[in-house]
Amino acid sequence: MNRWLPIYLIILITLMRVPATSAKDFSFRHYDVTDGLSENTVICIVQDHRGFMWFGTNNGLNRFDGTSFKSYNFRSDNVIKSLYTDKEGLWIGTGKGLYFLEFSTDRIISPKIPPCNSPDKHSTEAIIDIVQCGDRIFLLDSTGKILSADAGSIEHLSMLSSQHWYSIAPLNDQYILGISTEGMSVINPAEATIVSRIPKNHTNIPMDLFYADSMAVVTYGNDRRTECFAVTHDYCIKPTYKVLYPAADVAGSHHNRMLLGTNGQGIYSTADDKWFNTANSNLSGNVVTSIFTDRDGNLWVGTYRDGINFYSPACRWFDRYTLDNGALSHKLATAIMKAGPILYIGTDGGGLDIYDVEKRRLTNLNTGNSDIIGDDILSMIKDGGDILMISYTKGISRFSPLTGKFVNYPLKDALLWSLSKDPDGKIWALGKDISVFDQATGAIRALEHDVTASCIGFSKHEAWVATSGHGVYVYHRRSFKQLRHILQGQDVRTSFIDSHGNKWIGIKNRGLSILSDSDSIMAFGPDNGFTASNVVSIQEDTRGFLWIATDNGLFRYNPTNRHFLRFGEYDGLPATFLSNSSHKTDSILYFGSNQGVVKVNASYINFNNISTPIIIDKISFSGSDTTIVLPDSNMSVELPFNLNSPILHFSHPAFISPENIRYDYTLEGYDNKWHKIGPNHKISLPNLPYGDYTFRIRLRDSNGNYNKNTSSVNIRIAPPWWRSRWGVTMWAILLSLAGYLLYRTSLHFKNIKQKAREEERKNAFEHAIEIKTPITDIMSPDKKLMERVLDAIDRNLSNAGYSVDELSMEAGISRTNLFKKIQSLTGMTPAALIRSIRLKKASRLLIESKLNISEISDTVGFGNIKYFNKYFKEEYGMTPSKYRAEHCQDIP
Repeated sequence: MNRWLPIYLIILITLMRVPATSAKDFSFRHYDVTDGLSENTVICIVQDHRGFMWFGTNNGLNRFDGTSFKSYNFRSDNVIKSLYTDKEGLWIGTGKGLYFLEFSTDRIISPKIPPCNSPDKHSTEAIIDIVQCGDRIFLLDSTGKILSADAGSIEHLSMLSSQHWYSIAPLNDQYILGISTEGMSVINPAEATIVSRIPKNHTNIPMDLFYADSMAVVTYGNDRRTECFAVTHDYCIKPTYKVLYPAADVAGSHHNRMLLGTNGQGIYSTADDKWFNTANSNLSGNVVTSIFTDRDGNLWVGTYRDGINFYSPACRWFDRYTLDNGALSHKLATAIMKAGPILYIGTDGGGLDIYDVEKRRLTNLNTGNSDIIGDDILSMIKDGGDILMISYTKGISRFSPLTGKFVNYPLKDALLWSLSKDPDGKIWALGKDISVFDQATGAIRALEHDVTASCIGFSKHEAWVATSGHGVYVYHRRSFKQLRHILQGQDVRTSFIDSHGNKWIGIKNRGLSILSDSDSIMAFGPDNGFTASNVVSIQEDTRGFLWIATDNGLFRYNPTNRHFLRFGEYDGLPATFLSNSSHKTDSILYFGSNQGVVKVNASYINFNNISTPIIIDKISFSGSDTTIVLPDSNMSVELPFNLNSPILHFSHPAFISPENIRYDYTLEGYDNKWHKIGPNHKISLPNLPYGDYTFRIRLRDSNGNYNKNTSSVNIRIAPPWWRSRWGVTMWAILLSLAGYLLYRTSLHFKNIKQKAREEERKNAFEHAIEIKTPITDIMSPDKKLMERVLDAIDRNLSNAGYSVDELSMEAGISRTNLFKKIQSLTGMTPAALIRSIRLKKASRLLIESKLNISEISDTVGFGNIKYFNKYFKEEYGMTPSKYRAEHCQDIP
């Protein structure tokens, strides 16, 4: 019996390795409540015509656009049993009835479902299946009845109610499939008739009915085998007794293979007889509750309490070799080289890992089990059939894959971390110094000391050496003569020369730059889509794309449109890569990281142009709880002026690489420029002036191409009330009224002032002067003359030199005629009239002002106070000071 033991062991090992081999078929991305899913048990999955995914869970409905989930709750019952979508909306079967979500309003309505025996009452039965046939929707409720539905009401198909139906599935535009107590049937639902039937030969109760590619699959769960039936072109049903699959709860298909979801064993693929579960793949849970393939060929798997699993061909763009999956002995992969099926991986502390990719077998060589020079292997190159590698502090080691032996070149105080072979076969050793390695003698020839060389690139005749803090040294490859020293003082960590001769450099904390022939640099940053500060390694694939490993993921650069594409955590990649740890073989690239090795299948990576429209969902407002739902992107909204800082929220279905889709918007009527907003799904428009605007948004897909279709919404910001039509009218009325009142007030005060001046003149004329004839009796021509005379005297009252000649000129009359007129009207000469008016003004100032006697004398035009006192005493019989003393006592 012992002689058979090795054979048994080989068979056992082979059987155990089958799941490991199949695990590469599906590499899932996971979504759960931490990503916004309302509940981790996903019962049903559909995709609408716009591309959005819908998930029915044990706690509500969820819409997913590849970036975020939008949840819908139902007051009566949040357990979603079934879903179906058409262009108008989403049919939702719950544990207590049917609902319909209108896409045009984003509103949920509840169609009426009258039971057969009571048409006036509403049923609360669960809706477990929803299908469309022709232009009608058909339902299956938990009582086993098939119903016909529209968005307003439900009616039973009474002709089919003689049997209990367990499950229905769409067959084509004319027929549906159903399985009941009497067997499997092809049904004409429009006429409620059975076209063909195959009787059941057992009492097992079906759990799910799925049809694809002329094959109907019936699952029974509970450890009962899954049955398959063929449907012929004339709609006959034939059992395929020889095809019995494992017990399953649900069924689905993906790329011409049937998938069965089980209650505890994961997924079974019928086409290749493979299992996918948590033991041999990254499936999140083994209890599978739903399986769905979208129109882009992506697979969605819902689980019980373990969320959603998503698989796409994009998930195979990258492979990982890590400590966790047994491909590495150490997580820090600092050097990589591929030769045939063998991947050589230098680690920082674990020695050399030799991994057979085909056999999935790992061998580790370290200082404890081999003659390797050191355990910190930072760089490797191929030299003939051997491998040269360096240890940071120990030196250089040559390894022969054929013999498994090492030949060591110890280098005292060398401090090396990079080896490179130029096109002439010379080996450059970089570290603290820039050196050339002589393989024959094992000696190092230093070209430059203490420059901390980090990376090297080769052009036709030159070697470009990047250094940390000393810029770039350019050497002639064959003579080793230094030709130039550029970017002096710059901390250059990476250099790379592509197939077109372009020289790329990575400067610490300054991202990625390209060096011109004049040694100036052009930097790439966030405006170009490059969002990393430090470049650690660069490779070029067979299509001419550059791959840039950074401290913020892995970037692909398209030289045709200068578009950067980032891959990172969302794609299952580490965020941080290690310096100069990369390797290229054909179309496969390898990059070392702090979490193992990333394999890039560059030729597989391709994006389809995305043509699905952007949906502008809603408008919210900064500092306000107000929200306006925008179910239709081509619409208009009017906002009050106090809500003039809208935040527009939009969504767009993209599942493969949503973080690489960029959005641009313009606001016509404001600045009419296109603004980049990156991958964000909302735009703030703060403090918009009142007016009319058109908001437009477009996307640039992962290839950097613009989608020609834009989504838009017309926005009108209403003016503030004081700038509205009625407000402007009110202001016009108020301003007119104010102007009129101002005019009337001004006119009133002008009249008062004029009357006061006239009164003063009258007083001066009647009381200060002995008028022969009352002023009222003066004829009009003489009255006007006297008004001109009094006005001239009043304006020149303080002018001590004002003469009769000046008065005659201002009055417009000759001196002789002035004398005659004033003499005839007042009995005084013009000079006496001027003096009398001045004295009258002085008497008022003595009583009403606080001016002293001298100031009053000057004010009324007496140049000499002596004459003022004399004439004042003649006029009033007392001196000015006595006059003030007597008259001021009369003032209260």
